Amino acid sequence: MAPIKDIISLGAGCYWGTEKYVRNDFQKRFPNSIKSATVGFMSPDENHMKNPSYRQVCSGTTGHVEVLDVELNDPSEGMVKELLQFFFLFHD
Repeated sequence: MAPIKDIISLGAGCYWGTEKYVRNDFQKRFPNSIKSATVGFMSPDENHMKNPSYRQVCSGTTGHVEVLDVELNDPSEGMVKELLQFFFLFHD
């Protein structure tokens, strides 16, 4: 099995809601599980605009999506699985 990355990027349309569910609700379920959680943007295009503004991303012209980058204190396969299962409970 390939090693698990230290940071997981979760995209669910709006990073503010994702941040709330992960920082607050996931942390209640798994105390001290989150090392850091940072909102940002991601694009699959290598030639994408660098450092777009929130307004530019929301316009739909940059090819970026809103993401929450999560670093777990315990990046074991079991905790990553818990985080992903939790994520897909609220992701529509």
